[in-house]
Amino acid sequence: MKKVLPILFLFLIISVVGKAQTSSGKMDVYKSLTGKNIDDLYSLGMKYEKTGEKAKALTFYNALVSKYSDDLAKEEKKKCAEAFSRSGDIYYRSRQYSSAMNQYLSGLRVSELNSFGFITAQIYIGIGNIYSSHGDYEMGIHYYKQALLLVDNPKGKSIKNKVLNNLVGASCFAGRASDGEKYLRMLLNSRENTTDYEFNLLM
Repeated sequence: MKKVLPILFLFLIISVVGKAQTSSGKMDVYKSLTGKNIDDLYSLGMKYEKTGEKAKALTFYNALVSKYSDDLAKEEKKKCAEAFSRSGDIYYRSRQYSSAMNQYLSGLRVSELNSFGFITAQIYIGIGNIYSSHGDYEMGIHYYKQALLLVDNPKGKSIKNKVLNNLVGASCFAGRASDGEKYLRMLLNSRENTTDYEFNLLM
């Protein structure tokens, strides 16, 4: 765990510099959204994410999380945590890794403080993906295993299988084939009747 902090700090420093360069351009956008409540911003963010309009989705998610405070109702805090997680995913898929890490870490604070287990698991997956994308499979495995602890139950089957799929791949890339086989057996024993499950199994 000792090497985690320097890497995370590096991501945060890069992210802060990037934000300083773009914050003035975004401020006017945020001002135009100040009249919208958290539910509206969340719904609009989800809408644009589903239609593939990533920039618009990020605008609404970022406006939403800017409203976060410890005084919010728990359901509103949950939407903030989800918005951090979803915006992190969008940045990750766009290969903007420092921005993704910043969103994940911010969301992790909110999610852990409020015991949002499934959101915390999704954020751990995102952080694990960033490390794995940079070839640090051991750290990727660490975060995937943290996620697995939170979703190893019937209600979390779809997320559990996603984590197991990632653990199979990361273990093999890390040269830990026996671990990969163990996670593959776990995946086989956690069957779902979905195309995603069948695709992951074939992979």
